[in-house]
Amino acid sequence: MWKKISSVSNINIFCLFCIAFYANICNTVFAQTHVIDSIQNVLRTEKDDTNKVNTLNILSEKLWRTGNYTTSLLYAKKAETLAEKLDVKNGLTAAYRSIGIIYEEQGNYSDAMQYDIKALSINKETNNKQGIAYNLGEIGIIYGEEGNYPKALEYFFQALKISQELGNKRGTAANLDNLGIIYFNQNNFSKALEYNTKAFSIFKEIGNKQGTANCYANIGDIYTRQHNYKKALEYEFNAISIHKAIGDLHGTALDFSNIASDYVSQNNYHIALTYYDSAMNIHKSLGEKEYYFITLNSLGFIYIKQKNYSKAKIYLDSCLTFSNNTGNKKITDDVYGNMVLLDSALGNYKARIEDYKNYITYRDSLINEANTKKSVQTEMNFEFEQKQAVEKAQQDKKDVIAQQERNKQVIIRNSFIGGFVLMLALAFFIFRGYRQKQKANIIISQQKEAVEKSQKKVMDSIKYAKKIQYSLLPSDEEIKKYVSDFFVCFLPKDIVSGDFYWFHHTDELSYFAVVDCTGHGVPGACMSMLANSFLNELVIEKKIHDPSEILEQMHQLVFNTLHQQKGDEYSQDGMDISLVVINYRNKTAKFSGARNNAFIINNNTITTLKATPKSIGGLSLTGEIEHIRRFTSQEFYLIPGMLLIMATDGIVDQLNADDEKFGRKRFNALMKSFGALPANKRASMVETTINKWKDTLHQQDDILVMGVQIMLKTNRDEM
Repeated sequence: MWKKISSVSNINIFCLFCIAFYANICNTVFAQTHVIDSIQNVLRTEKDDTNKVNTLNILSEKLWRTGNYTTSLLYAKKAETLAEKLDVKNGLTAAYRSIGIIYEEQGNYSDAMQYDIKALSINKETNNKQGIAYNLGEIGIIYGEEGNYPKALEYFFQALKISQELGNKRGTAANLDNLGIIYFNQNNFSKALEYNTKAFSIFKEIGNKQGTANCYANIGDIYTRQHNYKKALEYEFNAISIHKAIGDLHGTALDFSNIASDYVSQNNYHIALTYYDSAMNIHKSLGEKEYYFITLNSLGFIYIKQKNYSKAKIYLDSCLTFSNNTGNKKITDDVYGNMVLLDSALGNYKARIEDYKNYITYRDSLINEANTKKSVQTEMNFEFEQKQAVEKAQQDKKDVIAQQERNKQVIIRNSFIGGFVLMLALAFFIFRGYRQKQKANIIISQQKEAVEKSQKKVMDSIKYAKKIQYSLLPSDEEIKKYVSDFFVCFLPKDIVSGDFYWFHHTDELSYFAVVDCTGHGVPGACMSMLANSFLNELVIEKKIHDPSEILEQMHQLVFNTLHQQKGDEYSQDGMDISLVVINYRNKTAKFSGARNNAFIINNNTITTLKATPKSIGGLSLTGEIEHIRRFTSQEFYLIPGMLLIMATDGIVDQLNADDEKFGRKRFNALMKSFGALPANKRASMVETTINKWKDTLHQQDDILVMGVQIMLKTNRDEM
């Protein structure tokens, strides 16, 4: 992806490319249309035999390569039915290949995976190693699209090994290129450059210009992320030059769209509009309806940003009509997302609600989560009971000592009253007092032993509660399936904590939450268990995706569960929270917070995502009972390389020996220092910094800091 270029000469070069390129469009379009028409004419006269299966598959591939997925799917399904009837295994795997690619492009990853596995099973049965390598690569692409990079790497390496054993240089180069893409998504730019360069060398050696152009584009993306814009620009123009030279209008249009997308991320809508408009015209000329309306939707978004609302509405309505007619849910979902932005800009909140409902409906229909975790609930009331038992035993000990002192005073008083005459009686009383003291000491010893046993039970229970609480936290392995570059610094004040972090992932969405519950230790841990349960219920079970709605319903659950409608008589505990929902497909994220901001670090600049100044649970600041509490949310675009930081207030409120808080200014400086550190060093940096700050002073509150680095990229090369 290109970065912002201020030079006018680059725009002039772009215009020269367009003039030369459009001169060949008519001939190319005519040639492609002629080929497809010829194949369709052949189908009308062919019998239902193996040749017809092959013709159907060829036509389907021609159509999906130009983005005509709806018609392509019809021919692929016909090929599948006929191949099954004739038991033509090669024809069947070819049909499965096209169907899998179409479903993947439409965002239906579960069905795409199903067809790729069907094809893989047949190829293994017939020992078709080249087909096996291809299927493994396609499965790797699906995992890459879902953000499951470890699985994607596993399948690409398997495919690479087979291609190398077969001496298939084209397949070898394709898998090397895809490995480079995955490492790029993981921010491992040295590895990405290594594999993309190897792929480039092989494609160039065998004269595969299409693969060479794709490698140029991928290497250009790497240099862009490394801020080497001069080098990136050189590679991007090389890609366009090759696509132009081989007459690949489709590839050039995609190059224009990628460049336009980059300018959008830099808010340079004027230049982005030029590139998108050129891409749209090429797709229209080629008859690529899906790509044409995808680009048209992007233009609608730009016109919203330029406040040309009438033109934006025309474009979006046109896209919506097409997507509804063709059943393309990915386009429909994207259009409704832009419709929501347009409704907000026009102040048409009634329409915004309807469009948002449609957006959520289509987005949910694209999500296919194979397994949903069940929430874990654990009772911790027994810890309070045992704590009370310890306090009672301590009080009993004090009472015994007090009684002993009273008895001693009685003995002394009676001794003086009786005088010398009662000396024997005095000795008796002294002896009795001695015996009582012995008994008291025995009782004290027994009670001390009981207290120590009770304390040990309490501590054992609390330590076990810590294991339970930590088992509910998301594991590093779970998060690394979807986000390879992240860190967490979690420093509880006591054994158990009122702070916790929470993560959940669906096919397209990742949820990150940092929660600060009232109190710390056992009371805080009880609230954290309650909050964890509510998040699981709302997101996993009820499938609520809007962060502000999640916080509003969490407030109602806390309010009702703790009977806070009864005012100060009952618990006024609650929690502060930062919640971010990342949408990888839309390359956007939404934030909502309850008295807990989040921060974005991009190019050493910190942007604060402001939370609603209200907690979840408890009375209002004026002491009013609020059954319903509203929270706002804000949406922002994901920029590759940006760092999202969420933290509780424990770090900024920590005092040093001079009774001075660590404060927001020092925390901002600490966040800026993250950019120069690898992810595995950031957590230790936080812990080292705060320990140095407090020195020998005790920790006052739970401390939690989480950071997530954004990485985005998907692509496919022909294998």
